[in-house]
Amino acid sequence: MGYETSTLGRADVDPQFARAWDGLAAGRGLQADVYDSHAWLAAWWDTAGRERADAVRIPAVLDGDRPRGLLPLAVVSGGRWEFAGRGGGRMRYRPVLGSERPDEEVLGLLADEVGRAGVRDLTLPRLPGRDPATGMLAAALRRAGFRVYLREKSSDCLALVEGGWEQHRRRFAGYERSVRRFANRLRPLWDVTLDEYGPTTGASVLDGYRVYADVLARSWKASSPASRLARHQLELLRRGEAMGWPRVYVLRVAGVPAAVHIWFRLGSVATWLETAYDQRLSALGPGTILMWWSQERIFRESVPQVVDFIPGHNPQKDRLGPDRTPIVVLEAARRTLVSGATFPVRRQVRFVAPALALRVRRKLAGLWPSAAPAPAPGPGPA
Repeated sequence: MGYETSTLGRADVDPQFARAWDGLAAGRGLQADVYDSHAWLAAWWDTAGRERADAVRIPAVLDGDRPRGLLPLAVVSGGRWEFAGRGGGRMRYRPVLGSERPDEEVLGLLADEVGRAGVRDLTLPRLPGRDPATGMLAAALRRAGFRVYLREKSSDCLALVEGGWEQHRRRFAGYERSVRRFANRLRPLWDVTLDEYGPTTGASVLDGYRVYADVLARSWKASSPASRLARHQLELLRRGEAMGWPRVYVLRVAGVPAAVHIWFRLGSVATWLETAYDQRLSALGPGTILMWWSQERIFRESVPQVVDFIPGHNPQKDRLGPDRTPIVVLEAARRTLVSGATFPVRRQVRFVAPALALRVRRKLAGLWPSAAPAPAPGPGPA
């Protein structure tokens, strides 16, 4: 029996299906990503409000009652749809698949189901160019009758790991020296300790999150624990803890929490998701110290293949995440809706796409030699 397709709603996702969905997200090897998980989307569902949650539609490829491919979307109005998760701090988006090398048949069936669901105008931001599924989804949507445009928006911020901790230390020796200087200034004056909350410690990450929320209130990005984003973070940790994914690391100075990091570990990918430090101690570098010491703990547990600092730039990430590949926006429209007065941005993209395709191919060849490169976006709309 072959695969079946359907478009699901929230009520169609029972606990067994949710566990299988989480297994897909964790099973993608170098492409494993917490943002693809049911845990992430369910945390958003629970905190985004009923109207947004009810707008979610999930084109799905099914093997019996098990998912093989999912594309969580949200109806904006009529035939205009977008990615699911707006307003939840989502930094990446991609099809939910179950292996590092995507199944072309599954992506083709997903694209066909998108058309059958009534989508006429689709916007998917934050697709990782390093993932071969990005180019393959674009090609599948073209075959399904969409005009598809890709443009570069930002970049992933990664450190690809070769060898173990010692080799990683040598690669970032300058950063380690900075950490040592900060620590040497603190230690003669106060005790400096690292606490960990997570699956190997017996300490719940929910307890660690309460420390994070306290430090966040004293940080440069102070936020209320009652805010929607904070409630989403807490719910994601609660759901992720059942799978053993999250870790919370706390740097204490004289017993007082000075910095907290939240990491997620899905298979061979370690993702730095949230950070907070007491801004009164910023000159002492608690965030800098914790960033390095938490990575050492992660490597001690088991060596990751990718350290993921999520898309975006800041001085610390620029030092530690030099392996950058594009984040792209995919825009698609049914051919019958595209006219000379429609989608002016997309018409401009046709001139961007060839250069983007070349950059993606070059970066994939240099950074991901074992991965099949994504198909080129092409010179313009198909």
